[in-house]
Amino acid sequence: MNQLAGVVAAAQQGDKQAFDQLVIRFQDMAYASAYAIVGDPHLAQDAAQEAFLDAYQNLAQLREPAAFPGWFRRIVLGRSQRQIRIKAPAHLPLDDLPELDAGLYAGLCDPAEMLQQREDAQVVQEAVAALSPNLRMVTALYYIEGYSQKEIAAYLDTPVSTVKKRLFDARQRLKERMILMVQEQLQANKPSQNDDFARKVHFFTALLAGDTAQMEDFLRQDPSLLSAKVEWKMALRSGYWPLGSTALHLAVGRGDRAEVELLLARGAAVDARNVGEMTSLHLAAIMQRPEMARLLLQHGAAVDARSKAEQTPLHLAALRSDQATMQVLVDHKADVAAVDREGHTPAELAALRHDTKTVEFLVAHGAAEPTVAAQSARWPRITSDSPLLVTGVKAIDLLTPLPRGGIAGHFTPLAGVGFSVLLAQYISSVGKLYDGYAIYLGLETFNGYSESLPLSWQETGGVNDRVTYLFGAIEDSDAKRMKLLEQGLAAAKEYRQAGHETLLVMDSNLACTPGVMPYLRANSSATSPAAITTIVHGHHTVGVLPDALADLTTVITFNGALARQRLYPAIDPARSYSRLFEQQLAGSAHAKTAAEVRRLLQRYMDIHPVVESGGVEALWYIDDDPQVQQTIVRARRLQRFLTQPFYGAEPWTGMIGQLVPLEETLRGCQAILNGDYDTLPEEAFSYSGSIDEAVAKASVSA
Repeated sequence: MNQLAGVVAAAQQGDKQAFDQLVIRFQDMAYASAYAIVGDPHLAQDAAQEAFLDAYQNLAQLREPAAFPGWFRRIVLGRSQRQIRIKAPAHLPLDDLPELDAGLYAGLCDPAEMLQQREDAQVVQEAVAALSPNLRMVTALYYIEGYSQKEIAAYLDTPVSTVKKRLFDARQRLKERMILMVQEQLQANKPSQNDDFARKVHFFTALLAGDTAQMEDFLRQDPSLLSAKVEWKMALRSGYWPLGSTALHLAVGRGDRAEVELLLARGAAVDARNVGEMTSLHLAAIMQRPEMARLLLQHGAAVDARSKAEQTPLHLAALRSDQATMQVLVDHKADVAAVDREGHTPAELAALRHDTKTVEFLVAHGAAEPTVAAQSARWPRITSDSPLLVTGVKAIDLLTPLPRGGIAGHFTPLAGVGFSVLLAQYISSVGKLYDGYAIYLGLETFNGYSESLPLSWQETGGVNDRVTYLFGAIEDSDAKRMKLLEQGLAAAKEYRQAGHETLLVMDSNLACTPGVMPYLRANSSATSPAAITTIVHGHHTVGVLPDALADLTTVITFNGALARQRLYPAIDPARSYSRLFEQQLAGSAHAKTAAEVRRLLQRYMDIHPVVESGGVEALWYIDDDPQVQQTIVRARRLQRFLTQPFYGAEPWTGMIGQLVPLEETLRGCQAILNGDYDTLPEEAFSYSGSIDEAVAKASVSA
């Protein structure tokens, strides 16, 4: 253990060879742990590789080097849980494989043997999956590499006697032949059987570190790394990137010119696609990197490459209102008349967003004058002293209005529910509606948030020109944390004094520091004509919040079931609330409509599981509610009407982001509550702005 602690300590000081030793030593253990959770050898390797990259980025945060095994195990478990949420690629049946020349089969198993191997693997996976989680874990660790019971106990932070008992129970549940099959299948895919696993981890850690010399060394050894794709949703310090990204995608997204130049010089495929069918040039446009775009084009990038939404890089640059990147693209003969999946040219996308400067630029470079109508009415700058901070987000402004000049909380322990995207949307909304700005205050933890968040928000909205980021460290004293808050508030007050509405966004680690919340309440109240509105976010569960966060005016949480149905923003109407209604600070019509909508949605959420599994007929026992069918019809339409296209999602959905006035939201909800649109297809309400847009969509599809 002392030897391990020394290796970990050296790796923490930047010794790459020491980290390489950790990869070699723990690669099979990481793979076995991941397999015990995901039950698939390929996904397990992906999770293990991602865990090593996370560990590399955050190793400096490990306070006790000897605690590395348990610390690393927790990272592996977290990444494995993420893999469960990523759908594995479908495997083609044997009959669907293309005809191949007989010579190509040389050295390969015959089709019957391939099928048998696949069936054996499936039997093993089902047998292991039938074990309890604890038994799966020790079985995988013991049989993949023959780790001793003592090593397994140290890794799992469990007594050796417990490991022995679990192994005994696992053997009792698996027949002798099955134990042999499990061992054979696990060992057939263990990382240590060749250098591929470790080399890929080392290459991407070098990329993360910006170590072009080491990257070049790995590429000399294995040129295939140029085409290696990130098959996991990779949590980099540079943000989150889609499945299937190559090193070139990642280097462009991070903005590392030296890495990009190296990869291009070594022959990286400049037009390689990720699962969103985006090339590196698409990413350069999204991230507003004109020099990266120029470099890629000089190396032959396809200027009019199409994404899954059929958008070219010029479409994406237009969505970002980025004239510098647009200039680079049109200089390289980008097609200004190209249309996306919705039939829109770049100039039409700009027109839909009221972006006259971008339209003028594109028309001056040969684009036709747009004939489309703007997606929504242009909003004037909001300067009122309303107690509500208008966001233009229907679900928020209706059900959980934010207190202008007050403090709101956004909390959820769930991932993948659109939490961060919604925060970026607020910043975009405040900028568009109030000419406002945001200050972000956070405490750096083990996940490299100070580096990932700015790039993540740039990717999901291009809002960084409106945000100032200030970070402390999670280990900072209370006094240091208070100084960080004072610094952030001072910057916010400067914006307020200049007449700019300001968001002060902070993580709950900082907010729960003694003295922080009282200081906030005393120093961030609304003044005319601008206010400082605070949003505290964290991974808490609403209903059991820390005492420091117990008296927030508005609390918003999220619903995983809505996210799984792609109903964003996935706001939970049952557990989110705003005391502005209790304080009678929202208008009476607003309060009445919000209460009716909330009642209907809560009722439907109760009966939704039964309806999904057995249809309305399964509710036969509810014979005292003659309105149950009506509840289902109207609640489903309300759920979909409260979805909304966000600016940050435009490059992936192809839908133009919208801000919707509260009056339009109230009008639409009241019409649905009244039954005016019971016969309209519920799909028409999804991601529409006003109720008129939903009606128009229904008439087009009829």
